[in-house]
Parts: sequence; structure tokens; C-alpha cells
Amino acid sequence: MKQSNKRTAAIYCRVANSFDDAYTIRNQERTAYAYAKENGYAVVSIYSDNGYSGLSMERPALQNLIQAMESGEVTHVIVRDISRLFRDFRLLMQFEQFCEKNSVTLVPIGEQHNRKYCQFPERRVLGSE
Repeated sequence: MKQSNKRTAAIYCRVANSFDDAYTIRNQERTAYAYAKENGYAVVSIYSDNGYSGLSMERPALQNLIQAMESGEVTHVIVRDISRLFRDFRLLMQFEQFCEKNSVTLVPIGEQHNRKYCQFPERRVLGSE
């Protein structure tokens, strides 16, 4: 089967509580969708976990996203920032390895694409660049 050059993207949003208006699901969706459109991504799915902690993998929409990544449905995952995806460094590292294994690129748009240093400074200690 011939590989397409089209950049298919899934948007992932998460909020654990409603205290921060900047991180509402709706605002995350709007920001990510605008970014995708501006940068030539074809958004095929939006996954949202409302009321779930970023300290666990046990989130329904995240599990659905993982299945879409495994099936090859998406080539990129767009998130507002890394904290919307994970708040646990080990889980983030596992997810990045999973992305690499499945040829999926993680695109954190709120951190000027410097995810290696913004959310988890311990990456510098580990020498992961």
C-alpha cells in the first residue's frame, strides 16, 4: 500500500477541572483546530477527556486515540500543550516511544514546539534531546 504524504491529525484535549478558562475543552479544541488548519493538517478526529487527571493513562478518549494511532489513522497528534496530555514524566516518555513506534508525531502547539524542555525539565538531566 502506497504511503500518503498527507498529514492526518488527531486533536487531543483534556481538563481535570473547570478552574482555568484558558484550558476548557472548547478553547483547546478551537486553538488546536485553528493551528491545524493554518499549518495544513487534515483533522480526522478530536478526542476529549473532561474530568480526567493527566497522571493516568486510564482515560477513555486517550485510549481511543491510542487505537487510532495503532491503526495508522493519524500521522500527528496535536495538543494545546504537554500538560493536557500528561502530567507524569514517565507516562510522557512511554507515550513518546509509542508515537515513535507508530510513526506518529506529537505536536504541542502552546510550547513553541520545544516540548523537551518546557513541561519536564528533568529531560535535560536525562540528556534526552
